[in-house]
Amino acid sequence: MPSQLKRFVKSHINRLAIALFVYELIFQLGSAVLLLAGTGLFQNEYFAMILCSALALLSVYLILGRPEPVPAPAGRFSPLKYLWLLLLFYGMQLLAICLTLPVERLLRGLGFSLEQAAEAAGGGRLSDPLMLFYTVLFAPLFEELLFRCYLYGSLRRFGRSFAVFSTAFLFALMHGNILQFLAAFLIGLLLAGIRERWGLRYAILLHLSNNALAILFNNYTENAAPVYGLYLFLLFGGTAALLLTVLRSFRPWREQLRQEQSLRSMLGCFFSSVCMLILILCFLALAALNLN
Repeated sequence: MPSQLKRFVKSHINRLAIALFVYELIFQLGSAVLLLAGTGLFQNEYFAMILCSALALLSVYLILGRPEPVPAPAGRFSPLKYLWLLLLFYGMQLLAICLTLPVERLLRGLGFSLEQAAEAAGGGRLSDPLMLFYTVLFAPLFEELLFRCYLYGSLRRFGRSFAVFSTAFLFALMHGNILQFLAAFLIGLLLAGIRERWGLRYAILLHLSNNALAILFNNYTENAAPVYGLYLFLLFGGTAALLLTVLRSFRPWREQLRQEQSLRSMLGCFFSSVCMLILILCFLALAALNLN
């Protein structure tokens, strides 16, 4: 890669990292300030998170400007595609659970209880109507606007595979939960693929559906047999869907990676940009502090 292009890419990634840092600072610090100093509705945790997410997203807009256009979606969406993609969400989650088990056992063996991390990864307990609105509606909307609109649009010019990987990595990292990292990364890959092929609205729809089902399963599987049956169907049906998708799409994916010869150079720029490295270290430290 020419040195001038390399400097341009790193400068762009550093600016993006600054925007993400400001976003998280406003979200975390703003929520904490409202909870400590606010009154009435502003002391509600989820209202504070909704308000601060909107302000944080505005800060990204002010730093990065309008989202850059990406190529028009290449496919037509349908109810069958929606069901198939929903199955893929759960196939990926089951895969992530299996691969994360050794890490979870190691951490528990070191004395960490991981109760809060496990509850957050499962969707949380339904205790407040605003919690439902935030988790099911506002969080998917804000996260998709941030990752699949602003960040994906910002990085798409450097290659489709690079944009898919880097936004999925940042999406997983910003969850700040070691038990969620792999699942969030795999889901981030899928959401970026949906964004690329069918458009942002369908990425929001699938993200919203996944969060709604997570709340449903985390609160009602123990006492409602139909809900537990649906959960098992999505897990094992999703595993079959994931296997079939990998077998059917492996060659096209490999060919795409071969065509994007700049991917390795772009990843090198991504992981060697100073601001991005600082951001990654901050989120790793935050995930470590959240262990209990």
